[in-house]
Amino acid sequence: MKIRIPVYRPTIEEEELRAARSVLESRWLGMGALVEEFEKQTAAVIGARHVIAVSNCTAALWMTLQALGVKAGDEVIVPSMTYVSTPQAVLAVGAKPVFCEVREQDLLMDPEDVARRITFKTAAVIAVHYGGRICDMSALRRALGGKKIWILEDAAHAFGSRCTEGYAGTLADAGCLSFDPIKNITCGEGGAIVTGDDALAARLRRMRNVGVDTARQSRNQTGVAA
Repeated sequence: MKIRIPVYRPTIEEEELRAARSVLESRWLGMGALVEEFEKQTAAVIGARHVIAVSNCTAALWMTLQALGVKAGDEVIVPSMTYVSTPQAVLAVGAKPVFCEVREQDLLMDPEDVARRITFKTAAVIAVHYGGRICDMSALRRALGGKKIWILEDAAHAFGSRCTEGYAGTLADAGCLSFDPIKNITCGEGGAIVTGDDALAARLRRMRNVGVDTARQSRNQTGVAA
Protein backbone atom coordinates (compact mmCIF):
# COMPACT_ATOMS: atom_id res chain seq x y z
CA MET A 1 0.00 0.00 0.00
CA LYS A 2 1.31 3.41 -0.96
CA ILE A 3 1.39 6.01 1.78
CA ARG A 4 1.17 9.65 0.78
CA ILE A 5 3.31 11.91 2.97
CA PRO A 6 2.24 15.56 2.60
CA VAL A 7 5.14 17.95 2.12
CA TYR A 8 3.06 20.94 3.15
CA ARG A 9 -0.47 21.73 4.21
CA PRO A 10 -1.39 25.41 4.68
CA THR A 11 -3.35 26.20 7.83
CA ILE A 12 -6.64 27.70 6.68
CA GLU A 13 -9.09 28.25 9.51
CA GLU A 14 -12.13 30.40 10.19
CA GLU A 15 -10.10 33.60 10.58
CA GLU A 16 -8.55 33.19 7.13
CA LEU A 17 -11.91 32.37 5.57
CA ARG A 18 -13.50 35.48 7.12
CA ALA A 19 -10.65 37.64 5.85
CA ALA A 20 -10.98 36.30 2.29
CA ARG A 21 -14.74 36.76 2.41
CA SER A 22 -14.43 40.35 3.60
CA VAL A 23 -12.26 41.14 0.56
CA LEU A 24 -14.77 39.61 -1.83
CA GLU A 25 -17.65 41.43 -0.16
CA SER A 26 -15.79 44.75 -0.38
CA ARG A 27 -15.93 44.50 -4.22
CA TRP A 28 -12.34 45.83 -4.21
CA LEU A 29 -10.37 42.94 -5.69
CA GLY A 30 -7.27 44.78 -6.91
CA MET A 31 -4.39 46.41 -5.08
CA GLY A 32 -5.68 48.69 -2.35
CA ALA A 33 -5.72 49.35 1.38
CA LEU A 34 -5.37 45.71 2.39
CA VAL A 35 -2.21 45.31 0.30
CA GLU A 36 -0.77 48.45 1.89
CA GLU A 37 -1.56 47.09 5.35
CA PHE A 38 0.10 43.78 4.47
CA GLU A 39 3.23 45.65 3.35
CA LYS A 40 3.33 47.68 6.58
CA GLN A 41 2.89 44.64 8.80
CA THR A 42 5.49 42.63 6.90
CA ALA A 43 7.95 45.53 7.18
CA ALA A 44 7.27 45.74 10.93
CA VAL A 45 7.89 42.00 11.44
CA ILE A 46 11.29 41.95 9.72
CA GLY A 47 12.41 45.50 10.48
CA ALA A 48 12.41 46.73 6.89
CA ARG A 49 12.12 50.29 5.62
CA HIS A 50 10.17 49.37 2.48
CA VAL A 51 8.18 46.30 1.44
CA ILE A 52 6.62 46.24 -2.04
CA ALA A 53 4.11 43.44 -2.63
CA VAL A 54 4.14 41.78 -6.06
CA SER A 55 2.60 38.72 -7.71
CA ASN A 56 5.33 36.23 -6.74
CA CYS A 57 9.00 35.93 -5.85
CA THR A 58 10.05 35.36 -9.46
CA ALA A 59 8.51 38.72 -10.38
CA ALA A 60 10.25 40.25 -7.36
CA LEU A 61 13.65 39.04 -8.55
CA TRP A 62 13.06 40.15 -12.14
CA MET A 63 11.75 43.59 -11.16
CA THR A 64 14.62 44.20 -8.75
CA LEU A 65 17.29 43.23 -11.26
CA GLN A 66 15.68 45.48 -13.86
CA ALA A 67 15.31 48.38 -11.40
CA LEU A 68 19.01 48.09 -10.51
CA GLY A 69 19.95 48.36 -14.18
CA VAL A 70 21.12 44.79 -14.75
CA LYS A 71 20.94 44.22 -18.49
CA ALA A 72 22.05 42.22 -21.52
CA GLY A 73 25.78 41.52 -21.43
CA ASP A 74 25.92 41.52 -17.63
CA GLU A 75 26.58 38.47 -15.48
CA VAL A 76 24.80 37.56 -12.25
CA ILE A 77 26.27 34.97 -9.89
CA VAL A 78 23.73 32.52 -8.47
CA PRO A 79 24.18 29.34 -6.41
CA SER A 80 23.96 25.96 -8.11
CA MET A 81 21.48 24.86 -5.42
CA THR A 82 18.35 26.94 -6.02
CA TYR A 83 14.93 26.91 -7.62
CA VAL A 84 14.66 27.61 -11.36
CA SER A 85 13.16 31.06 -10.67
CA THR A 86 16.53 32.49 -9.66
CA PRO A 87 18.34 31.99 -13.00
CA GLN A 88 15.08 32.59 -14.91
CA ALA A 89 14.85 36.09 -13.48
CA VAL A 90 18.43 36.76 -14.61
CA LEU A 91 17.65 35.51 -18.12
CA ALA A 92 14.49 37.61 -18.22
CA VAL A 93 16.51 40.85 -18.02
CA GLY A 94 18.89 39.58 -20.71
CA ALA A 95 21.81 38.86 -18.38
CA LYS A 96 23.75 35.61 -17.98
CA PRO A 97 23.43 33.49 -14.82
CA VAL A 98 26.82 32.26 -13.60
CA PHE A 99 26.52 29.31 -11.23
CA CYS A 100 28.78 29.02 -8.19
CA GLU A 101 29.35 26.16 -5.78
CA VAL A 102 27.46 25.70 -2.53
CA ARG A 103 28.95 24.64 0.78
CA GLU A 104 28.50 20.97 1.69
CA GLN A 105 27.55 21.69 5.30
CA ASP A 106 24.54 23.93 4.64
CA LEU A 107 23.93 24.05 0.83
CA LEU A 108 24.41 27.85 0.85
CA MET A 109 26.52 29.68 -1.73
CA ASP A 110 30.25 29.49 -1.14
CA PRO A 111 31.71 33.03 -0.88
CA GLU A 112 35.16 31.78 -1.87
CA ASP A 113 33.80 30.35 -5.10
CA VAL A 114 31.82 33.55 -5.69
CA ALA A 115 35.13 35.46 -5.57
CA ARG A 116 36.62 33.13 -8.20
CA ARG A 117 33.73 33.71 -10.59
CA ILE A 118 33.69 37.52 -10.55
CA THR A 119 34.58 39.15 -13.88
CA PHE A 120 34.35 42.67 -15.25
CA LYS A 121 30.85 41.70 -16.44
CA THR A 122 29.54 40.80 -12.98
CA ALA A 123 26.70 43.15 -12.10
CA ALA A 124 25.05 41.34 -9.20
CA VAL A 125 25.09 38.35 -6.89
CA ILE A 126 21.89 36.64 -5.72
CA ALA A 127 22.33 35.06 -2.31
CA VAL A 128 19.77 32.28 -1.87
CA HIS A 129 18.87 31.53 1.75
CA TYR A 130 18.07 27.83 1.58
CA GLY A 131 15.84 25.86 3.96
CA GLY A 132 15.55 28.75 6.40
CA ARG A 133 19.33 29.14 6.67
CA ILE A 134 20.88 32.53 5.92
CA CYS A 135 23.95 32.93 3.74
CA ASP A 136 27.12 34.30 5.30
CA MET A 137 26.51 37.85 4.12
CA SER A 138 29.65 39.29 5.71
CA ALA A 139 31.84 36.76 3.91
CA LEU A 140 29.95 37.41 0.69
CA ARG A 141 30.56 41.15 0.92
CA ARG A 142 34.26 40.51 1.53
CA ALA A 143 34.33 38.22 -1.52
CA LEU A 144 33.29 41.15 -3.72
CA GLY A 145 36.50 42.95 -2.80
CA GLY A 146 34.95 46.41 -2.74
CA LYS A 147 33.68 46.18 -6.32
CA LYS A 148 30.37 47.87 -7.17
CA ILE A 149 28.31 44.71 -7.46
CA TRP A 150 24.70 44.57 -6.30
CA ILE A 151 23.74 41.94 -3.73
CA LEU A 152 20.19 40.56 -3.78
CA GLU A 153 18.71 38.09 -1.32
CA ASP A 154 16.43 35.36 -2.59
CA ALA A 155 14.73 34.83 0.76
CA ALA A 156 11.84 32.74 -0.57
CA HIS A 157 12.85 29.94 1.83
CA ALA A 158 13.60 32.13 4.81
CA PHE A 159 10.81 34.50 5.78
CA GLY A 160 11.24 35.12 9.51
CA SER A 161 14.78 33.74 9.68
CA ARG A 162 17.16 35.96 11.59
CA CYS A 163 20.90 36.26 12.17
CA THR A 164 23.01 38.72 14.15
CA GLU A 165 22.75 41.27 11.30
CA GLY A 166 18.97 41.14 11.08
CA TYR A 167 16.16 39.33 9.30
CA ALA A 168 16.46 37.58 5.96
CA GLY A 169 15.56 40.03 3.21
CA THR A 170 17.01 43.06 4.99
CA LEU A 171 20.71 42.19 4.71
CA ALA A 172 21.58 43.42 1.20
CA ASP A 173 20.65 46.03 -1.41
CA ALA A 174 17.29 44.29 -1.77
CA GLY A 175 15.58 41.09 -0.72
CA CYS A 176 12.84 39.04 -2.36
CA LEU A 177 10.19 37.08 -0.45
CA SER A 178 7.68 34.40 -1.42
CA PHE A 179 4.19 33.81 -0.04
CA ASP A 180 3.08 30.86 -2.15
CA PRO A 181 1.29 27.88 -0.55
CA ILE A 182 4.44 25.98 0.53
CA LYS A 183 6.07 28.89 2.37
CA ASN A 184 5.98 29.84 6.08
CA ILE A 185 3.08 32.20 5.46
CA THR A 186 0.96 32.27 2.33
CA CYS A 187 -1.30 34.62 0.44
CA GLY A 188 -2.33 31.79 -1.89
CA GLU A 189 0.26 33.33 -4.19
CA GLY A 190 2.38 36.40 -3.84
CA GLY A 191 5.81 37.81 -3.24
CA ALA A 192 7.47 41.00 -2.06
CA ILE A 193 10.58 43.12 -2.48
CA VAL A 194 12.37 44.47 0.59
CA THR A 195 14.76 47.41 0.50
CA GLY A 196 16.08 50.24 2.61
CA ASP A 197 16.74 52.43 -0.44
CA ASP A 198 14.04 55.11 -0.85
CA ALA A 199 14.79 55.77 -4.52
CA LEU A 200 14.82 52.06 -5.39
CA ALA A 201 11.54 51.53 -3.54
CA ALA A 202 9.89 54.39 -5.43
CA ARG A 203 11.13 52.99 -8.75
CA LEU A 204 9.80 49.53 -7.90
CA ARG A 205 6.38 50.87 -6.89
CA ARG A 206 6.10 52.61 -10.26
CA MET A 207 7.18 49.46 -12.10
CA ARG A 208 4.62 47.40 -10.21
CA ASN A 209 1.83 49.74 -11.27
CA VAL A 210 2.78 50.23 -14.96
CA GLY A 211 4.51 53.53 -14.22
CA VAL A 212 1.68 55.10 -12.20
CA ASP A 213 2.70 56.63 -8.87
CA THR A 214 -0.62 56.56 -7.00
CA ALA A 215 -2.54 53.45 -5.99
CA ARG A 216 -5.66 52.58 -7.96
CA GLN A 217 -7.83 53.02 -4.89
CA SER A 218 -6.49 56.55 -4.28
CA ARG A 219 -7.17 57.51 -7.91
CA ASN A 220 -10.71 56.21 -7.64
CA GLN A 221 -11.36 58.18 -4.45
CA THR A 222 -10.20 61.39 -6.08
CA GLY A 223 -12.62 61.00 -8.97
CA VAL A 224 -10.21 59.52 -11.48
CA ALA A 225 -11.45 56.40 -13.26
CA ALA A 226 -9.88 53.18 -11.96
